[in-house]
Amino acid sequence: MSDEITPKEPSKFTAEEILNESVGPLRSLISRMYANQSGMFNGQRDVYKEAGYPDIITDEQYNLQYKRNGIARRVVNAFPEACWKQDPIIICKDAKFLKEYEGIVRDQKLYHYLFRADKLLGIGRYGIVYLGYNDSSALHTPVKKGAALKFLKPIREFNAKVKTLNEDLKSPNFGKPKSYDIKISDKVTKTVHASRVLHLAEDLEESDIYGTPRMEPCYNFLLATEMVCAAAGEMYWRNALPGLALNADPEADMTQTKTELNQQITDYIQGLTRVLKLQGIDTKQLAPIVAEPRGVTDVLISMISGTTKIPQRILTGSERGELASSQDGENWNERVRERQNNVITQNFIYNLIEKLTENGTISKPKSDVDVEYMDVYNQSDKEKAEIASQLTAAIVKYSESTAQHTTFPIKRFLTDVLHYEGDEADLIIGEIRDDLDNEDFEYYTKFQDLTETEQDTLKSSVDPDTKIEK
Repeated sequence: MSDEITPKEPSKFTAEEILNESVGPLRSLISRMYANQSGMFNGQRDVYKEAGYPDIITDEQYNLQYKRNGIARRVVNAFPEACWKQDPIIICKDAKFLKEYEGIVRDQKLYHYLFRADKLLGIGRYGIVYLGYNDSSALHTPVKKGAALKFLKPIREFNAKVKTLNEDLKSPNFGKPKSYDIKISDKVTKTVHASRVLHLAEDLEESDIYGTPRMEPCYNFLLATEMVCAAAGEMYWRNALPGLALNADPEADMTQTKTELNQQITDYIQGLTRVLKLQGIDTKQLAPIVAEPRGVTDVLISMISGTTKIPQRILTGSERGELASSQDGENWNERVRERQNNVITQNFIYNLIEKLTENGTISKPKSDVDVEYMDVYNQSDKEKAEIASQLTAAIVKYSESTAQHTTFPIKRFLTDVLHYEGDEADLIIGEIRDDLDNEDFEYYTKFQDLTETEQDTLKSSVDPDTKIEK
């Protein structure tokens, strides 16, 4: 049976297909109704209409912004580029599972394709990764257990529409996609079973399928930045060459024809001629009025930054002082960490492992799977030196105090202040004790090598009250 989809009669569309196609327009309609109810001047002013903002943002508009608006592209790509800067570190005591998973990572370039899918899902409400298996089953049927994974392909929502949902109340996948219509080309669409698809979405609210496109909350601000930049370019184009006002003396005897006058003006404006030979005409240069767009642009960038939680210097790639840079870096690092744990680990890694084990591609892990990430904030050598100096000063001050023997034991200092893990703290404490023991033994050996008189002299210097018996 062919997997190609042929056009249907309107009456033959399923309820899921109709719902899938209507979710976006319905949500936009509700937003418009709410906006109109709370509009200005008793609803007589439509702010979106006056400002030229679209009521419904289409897939083509999202795609156009992503391709042509640099700030919009940063909004979509900033978090994925930071989160996938270093590959996730998978930790599991099941050696067989770990070997099979690492084989998928290596052979199929797994994290490369997940990174690409992460960017694509931000353009729409979700994205998918098509899992290409070598089984002989039709694409609209489940994957044959144990089939080998041959390739991965990231696809955005526009080219991978949810077709049907799982309606089995007893199934753990109830309410989730059962099949997709994946667009291969302009004329070919294939129905693909959900077992061959890794569904990816973030910023979920009521739906487990549809998230919020990254550009949607700040879409109006993105359009406004284009308007401001376009207006700034138009102002310069119109005012770079000041205009001229030509005032003719009504009593002057003019022999200059209109054609000659027009030709001179044309040569002055479009050519390199900088002289006008006018008879009976007084010229005045019009002062150009140019508005400075920087203030408006800064406000828009600030709004986009606040909406997306991307620091302005990260969003625009600019530095605004050492203190601001350091603070932004720490805040950005914290947000990236949060997304790695809540989105990359939970949505990408764990869902993929579950999908691969269900399909029999890899063995089900017999122990817990943990995911860790390296530091995503690249500190400069100066910043690293400053941090090392501060940590050293804190250690010295603590070692000189009595807190370690009274109110604040050394293990708490290592874990609560220096942020070591419990096992690491125990290891450091053990090494400190070993060093102290070795140091005492070394001094004891040297002391034994001294003569009796030298030993007495050393004891007296350490403790003046020591009485030496003769």
